[in-house]
Amino acid sequence: MPKTEEAEYAYIVKESPNGPPWIMLELRRGAPLSILEHGFLGFRLSPGTTLEEAHEIARFMEDKLIKTTCTTFRGAD
Repeated sequence: MPKTEEAEYAYIVKESPNGPPWIMLELRRGAPLSILEHGFLGFRLSPGTTLEEAHEIARFMEDKLIKTTCTTFRGAD
C-alpha cells in the first residue's frame, strides 16, 4: 500500500561559486519528509540564469506550490 507524506518547505536561492544560482528546499515547519531527513533537495537552474531570475523563480514556486509530497510503495500486498 502506498504511503504519502507531505511537508511545508521554502524555496531558498543559493549562490554557486562556479555556475548559475540554484534553489534549495528548506523545511519551513514540522517534520521533514522521511527521504529528506539526512539531506536536501535542490533545483539546478539553466546556465546563464541570473541571481535576480533565480529569486523570481523561487518567489513563483513559493506562491504556487503549497506542499511538497512524496509517495513510497512498500511492495505488493
